[in-house]
Amino acid sequence: MDLGSILDAYVAFQAAHPVIGSMATAEVVYTASDAISQLVTDRKINPAKLGHTALSAPVYGIGLEALMQTGNAVGATISDNPIAMAALGPNLWGNLFNTVFFTNCTIAERVGYNIKEAFRSSVSDDAVELMNYERSERNGFLGFYDNVKSFCGNVRDKYFSNVPGREYMYATVATFTLWNGFQAANYAYIPDEMRTPVTLGAAFVWTIVMSLWSLKGGRKVVSEELQEIPELGKES
Repeated sequence: MDLGSILDAYVAFQAAHPVIGSMATAEVVYTASDAISQLVTDRKINPAKLGHTALSAPVYGIGLEALMQTGNAVGATISDNPIAMAALGPNLWGNLFNTVFFTNCTIAERVGYNIKEAFRSSVSDDAVELMNYERSERNGFLGFYDNVKSFCGNVRDKYFSNVPGREYMYATVATFTLWNGFQAANYAYIPDEMRTPVTLGAAFVWTIVMSLWSLKGGRKVVSEELQEIPELGKES
């Protein structure tokens, strides 16, 4: 079977099963990007980190497929201009997706890429606590205000604290500039069923950069937490 036949089979499978195809493509792109980023940073590969990325990659693929559909929704309801579809679709909501990516990487870094611990921390400590409102003795508006305030505090402490600020800023600037042009061309010239794979394929270098930023940023967040521990001990 030649390369053309393989590509035709891939296109046909992607058209018939877009979500599964996007998951498989993400598995290859994210795992390879993580391996390269580790080699660039540490000159070696941590099998535990690579395993964590391999398990996370299909979820990233589902997320990216959903992002591409937001652009289609913009085209159907607001404007079918490719720039508008890109800017108000995947490039806008992609910044939220990036917080998920950075948070996942930071939590995994904190627990040494122990998959069970990373899952427990994500679900039990971070995700569940986001919904753990403080019980207020006050009723009515003041009680509602207390609950909203508690929820926002949990979002800040349990979610956004895992997002490295500088690296996320770099990703946001790149998303609103370079990626707008790419995604506009993607919506203008690429068939719908191939947009997510094309995005993942063309984003291979970008994913390596994101992996480098997530590795550097996650380590910085964890390092700062460890530096604060002695200070907390002195205060007590």
